[in-house]
Amino acid sequence: MTTVIPIFPLNTVVFPGQHLPLHVFEPRYRQLVGDVLASDGEFGIALIENGQEAGGGAIPMAVGCAVRISELQELPDGRFNLICRGTRRFRLVESLDESPYLRGAVEFLPLPEDVTDEETVELAEEVSGLYRDHLGLALALEGGWQRRLKAPDDPVRLADTVAAEIDAPPGKKQEILEAARVATRLEIGQGLLQSANQSLSEQLVIRRRFKLRGLGVGN
Repeated sequence: MTTVIPIFPLNTVVFPGQHLPLHVFEPRYRQLVGDVLASDGEFGIALIENGQEAGGGAIPMAVGCAVRISELQELPDGRFNLICRGTRRFRLVESLDESPYLRGAVEFLPLPEDVTDEETVELAEEVSGLYRDHLGLALALEGGWQRRLKAPDDPVRLADTVAAEIDAPPGKKQEILEAARVATRLEIGQGLLQSANQSLSEQLVIRRRFKLRGLGVGN
């Protein structure tokens, strides 16, 4: 069964549960926002496979994420500032007329079936620890105080949260979004976290060395 929704191609990947700020200025997308508000519906955000964000003609990837508008500011000149929240993954079955904006016949993708598998549970525990380490390292680099850091308990939410927050190329994030198995998503996130944590640790060591030198230690 397919559903027709507006499609907003962007150079970014969105995940369920993620909050994404958008500044909407093109007339066609202002129309999209107005139509979505009038219907209290969703629209889809999909990574651009070919083309550009502005000007039309962008070809989206086949898998994207539907979003709902959670906050809205309409500016005097008709532009919008939005906060959108990701809701569910979809597969684009057919691209429809672009007048005035792209619409797509989509099928919403089911939740993974391997959530309770032993492999998934073990991976989730490892990724949860790496994610807490990641938050702690990032906080330490910002000079913040350490507190008890938490990660989502649900493996699907954990995979989506890591994918949304980690600094990674859009193509790698798209790979996570498209993966049918949550274990696959967690494996990719695990690798990204390991690399990111190593980089953050090295930055923290360098910063502490400079701080000690500034205090006259080790000269």
